[in-house]
Amino acid sequence: MADVGRPETDRQLKEQTRRLTMLNELITEIVAAEDVVQLFKVTAAQIGELFRGNRVSLILTDDNGVTFKIFGLHGSAGDLPAGIEFPFEGTAVEAAIAENKVLITPDLSKKLGFAENTKLIEQGLQSSLIAPLITRKQVLGSLNIGSQKTNGFDQLDEDIARQLASLLATTIENRWLLAQVQHRTVDLEETTKALRKSEARLLKTTENVPGMIYQFLLQPDGTASLPYVSAWTQETFGFAPETLYESADPIIGLIHPDDLAEFQQSVAHSAQTLEIWQWEGRVYTQSGTVVFMRGQSKPELQPDGSILWSGVLIDISDRKQSQVALAKRAVELEVVAEISTAVATSLEPQTVLQLICDLTADRFGLYHAHIYLLNNRNQALTLAAGAGAIGRQLMTEGWMIPLNQEQSLVANAARIKQGVVANDVRQTSGFLQNPLLPKTRSEMAVPMLVGKQVLGVLDVQSDKVNNFSQEDIQIYTILAGQVASAVRNAQLFETVRQAQTNAENRLREMETLRQLIEALAGALRVDEVIDAFFKACTKMLGFDFVIFSLVDKADLRVKAVAGMNVTDDHLRRANHSLDSDDIMADIIRSGKTEVITGWDPRFDSDIFEAEQMTNWGMRIFTPITLRRENIGLVEVGFNKNVKADVQESRLRMLRSLIDQTAVALESAQRYEASRKAANREQLLREITARVRGSADVDTVLRTTVLEVGKALGRPTYIYLGPEQNRSKEPLA
Repeated sequence: MADVGRPETDRQLKEQTRRLTMLNELITEIVAAEDVVQLFKVTAAQIGELFRGNRVSLILTDDNGVTFKIFGLHGSAGDLPAGIEFPFEGTAVEAAIAENKVLITPDLSKKLGFAENTKLIEQGLQSSLIAPLITRKQVLGSLNIGSQKTNGFDQLDEDIARQLASLLATTIENRWLLAQVQHRTVDLEETTKALRKSEARLLKTTENVPGMIYQFLLQPDGTASLPYVSAWTQETFGFAPETLYESADPIIGLIHPDDLAEFQQSVAHSAQTLEIWQWEGRVYTQSGTVVFMRGQSKPELQPDGSILWSGVLIDISDRKQSQVALAKRAVELEVVAEISTAVATSLEPQTVLQLICDLTADRFGLYHAHIYLLNNRNQALTLAAGAGAIGRQLMTEGWMIPLNQEQSLVANAARIKQGVVANDVRQTSGFLQNPLLPKTRSEMAVPMLVGKQVLGVLDVQSDKVNNFSQEDIQIYTILAGQVASAVRNAQLFETVRQAQTNAENRLREMETLRQLIEALAGALRVDEVIDAFFKACTKMLGFDFVIFSLVDKADLRVKAVAGMNVTDDHLRRANHSLDSDDIMADIIRSGKTEVITGWDPRFDSDIFEAEQMTNWGMRIFTPITLRRENIGLVEVGFNKNVKADVQESRLRMLRSLIDQTAVALESAQRYEASRKAANREQLLREITARVRGSADVDTVLRTTVLEVGKALGRPTYIYLGPEQNRSKEPLA
């Protein structure tokens, strides 16, 4: 999502910067215009470009107050000649002037109640903007802009139009006043009266100008004064105008030291070339605050060699702040994009969260940043990652915030699904200072949302009071959305990967089990069954050693019957009574599987010391169960690869192998028992046949001893008579 939204945001920021620059240039042209005709002539095209309009017109009211005329017209839409008069009543111009505000009509076809809108539609216009030109005491007319598009004007157009109309009204009135002054040269008395009247009106007019109208006089000897300054000077800088008539040093002394050299250079350049003076810089007010000012004036060489500049000094702090804000937002959006790009390269959930916290704290210059994830099961927000060493320490302490905790900024953000700010945590009721974050002064928590679902909360902290604004909430909300998407993607990937791993483990288990079943299918003897099991444990499951033990019901003992990669002495010693405390007997009784590393009190200490098991790794003891009866146990483990670990899948596979082996073992035992029985029957038949072929008792006895001894493979004797009369020598 970030890659889609960023170009549009960048375009908007660039467009705003471009238009503010155009407005600045336009103000320069307006201030420099000698009269109203020149003013409109040189600025009409720029106004049209500034507002992206297709038609620009300057409307001036007549003295009768009931009609107005088009003073100037510019643009391709319409061919209405300038100078034509219209009734004032029932027009959009009347409405804008009556309310003294910028009037935007997004769709002219829906506002046909205004007399001029039908005509404008016929001329191809679809929307309009009307900015009234009103000074504090006089209605001058309006600036009208038309667009061939519906919704052709936005909030920024309205703000710019308001500032432009104020300057135009003041400038037009000033030009009129100056024109009146210039034309009243009939006699000195009338001229003086006119000048005084103009001065009075000028003073009233300048009250609405966000700056200082002035004359700056530079003498050949380098001394400077302000023969005229408006009353705004006293309000802003604390100087009465008359205190500057003799010297301009007091107000020059308010210029910021870092901007003073540039000011002096600009004045010197304008004095040398008689070009229009322009300068922007910082100036201290009487309250000690710093404001940004923009000055512009036109120089005139005087007969005595001095130079007189007439112009205006305007407070442009709002514009500068807007530029700074735009630049800040642009940087922040770049940071958001950088973080989004960085986390997109990792699909490990914990890695993603940690990277987000570290980058957020570093790139935004924050005191701390951490992320909580919502656990819907217990309705709590659990700390999932934190920036730097402190964040990792908080992780080890297991920080958790109940979702219903009223005085928690983090919990509140999750509940209302909106960003919340505490710009002075020490004044925030219920704020609990984290001992690991003692410098926290302001905090902001923003929910991480996917649709309407809350995944968690991004919490950021600053060591400065009033560090976060509503605009910051918007930026961090974008970041939190990217974080939520990254977390969800990582979680989904982890789920898919785990499912794939489980599937692969199952396939390996099935293949291992299949191979064992095939091996067991051909095993007819007990030793063959056990050997097949040993190979499966070592080659397929990777264990270093295996010990196979069975219960001897006759002796009530559990005995090791075979082993792999263990000593014969170990097998011989692994023989314990079923009622003993040894681990082997305990497993038979409990039927549990136990995984043990190191010493356990149930171990045979002799075996443990003799085999040096202190250096062994993990050992697993699990019963051999057949028809719900524990008939033995298997011990597997690691005595070479001592750092090896056992996952649940390997234990599960071991149990499956044991279950198959138990069934095969029973079959092999039955087969061997039946084979021994058949051999005994065959032997008896053969011995009986030979005995029957003997002619006398002595031959019968000797034949019997011979055949039985041969069959048993050991010496055989026959004794006749009662035991008390038995001879010391056998009969046969």
